[in-house]
Amino acid sequence: MIRFLLICLISFCLFDQSTAQTAVVLEKEDLTFEIAGDVFMVSGLYYFHSKQQKHTSLLYPFPADSIYGKAFNISVAYANSAEPIDFHMGSDSSYIVFQLHINRNNPILINYHQQLKSNTAKYILTSTQSWKQPLKQANFKLLTSPELVIQSFAYPPDVTTSIGDKKLYLWQKEYFMPDRDFEILFLP
Repeated sequence: MIRFLLICLISFCLFDQSTAQTAVVLEKEDLTFEIAGDVFMVSGLYYFHSKQQKHTSLLYPFPADSIYGKAFNISVAYANSAEPIDFHMGSDSSYIVFQLHINRNNPILINYHQQLKSNTAKYILTSTQSWKQPLKQANFKLLTSPELVIQSFAYPPDVTTSIGDKKLYLWQKEYFMPDRDFEILFLP
């Protein structure tokens, strides 16, 4: 009996170490947001890493408060090949789940639109905390019409400029562990 317990303990420790060594990590994200009328558009490149290439299942959340419509025009693909990745919508439409092959050199591209039922747009950033480590790099861009008046940002932009007929806001973060979601309050 003691020998069996010892074998179980050693097996558990080895499994725990192998799991830690092959853990999937979200290292970097490059996000582009656009507010156009009553629609918030999100396009993101997500860079994952694992010490060993592996398949894993991921959950990708959407804001589900009553001031947001359900996400639509959702697409998930490997960025380099444009190969689509099948996903399944959660029963309450607040997330999607998909399987992917982790490869640092082939980021995942996720796009979606969401109707805004108020003067607030939100992207869920606090899910980064579930990775238990900060993003090595996070780059965000927001495009709006020049007429759109922003009242507040959850994170103040690093740069604000105009490009053509758009106003552009930029954020660049390193070793970023968000303590709140990316939220934009604007005048209706």
